[in-house]
Amino acid sequence: MKVVVIGDIMLDEYIVGSTRRISPEAPVPIVEVSNIQATLGGASNTAANISALGGSSVLIGGIGEDKYGEGLCRLLRDANVEYEPIYLSNSTTRKTRVISNNQQIVRLDQEFKVDNEYDTGLDCIDKVYKSIKETDCIIFSDYAKGFLSKSVCSSIIGIAKENNTLVIVDTKPSNLHWYKGCSVVKPNWKEALEMTGMGNVDMSEESIKKVAKALKARVKCDVLITLGSKGLYYSFYGCRKKPIFMPTLAKDIYDVSGAGDTVIASFALCMSKGMGVNESLIFANKAASIAVGKRGTSVVYKGEVLKMENN
Repeated sequence: MKVVVIGDIMLDEYIVGSTRRISPEAPVPIVEVSNIQATLGGASNTAANISALGGSSVLIGGIGEDKYGEGLCRLLRDANVEYEPIYLSNSTTRKTRVISNNQQIVRLDQEFKVDNEYDTGLDCIDKVYKSIKETDCIIFSDYAKGFLSKSVCSSIIGIAKENNTLVIVDTKPSNLHWYKGCSVVKPNWKEALEMTGMGNVDMSEESIKKVAKALKARVKCDVLITLGSKGLYYSFYGCRKKPIFMPTLAKDIYDVSGAGDTVIASFALCMSKGMGVNESLIFANKAASIAVGKRGTSVVYKGEVLKMENN
């Protein structure tokens, strides 16, 4: 299945080492670096998961004309993701995590929001329009860095509707109103609370139902909420189907970074293939349980999920 991923592209860097002493200059640990690794982050991680799970992945997003952008392009080629760079005058957004003794001690964010003067919108819409006939699903991976805008999102959702193409959205709360009329919105629990303004309520079944109901009223579509260690919750819009709660299958949660990307990628592929919501959630839940057992933003391969099913 062909899935087009549109959104904010980032580079995730990991500086890994060990700590044996505290710095004499300040009360901070000294990390003796043993390994430095770069991986795909943001929308590019979602696209890489699509390919790893057996789909055909097309990525639309912007990067800087710098060594980090070049590194991202190499990683995308290695991940079999189809990508034609849209270069921005901004530097490439990157997040650097320092890991010492298997514990993240700090994250350094170098975020470069796209300025409004850079008109990437028409290019983005044109790419979608030209490929929509061969596209099975569109995923918006919106980290609110400025690549996407309300007009661009509305236009693409309109094109998708005209062609009966599935649209699944992962967005920051500030941009939720851009995506009315899409097929499915996938926030995590914290984002869902912020999107609905319901405050810091407990994660009880009754609270989850109320949050999902309020969220559906805002975006007029189905809602898939990732609940961390509790699993997944899916609520249907405009019909009497019962919501689906799926407890997590993860035995050990090592790192939740990028797990949401794995969920949306695996769910999108299954739905594009014509599988039902329940079947798609089962597959996504298995993929997510594998993702949280890996360090950092990493992909899950189809063979790993099939092996889990056979066991």
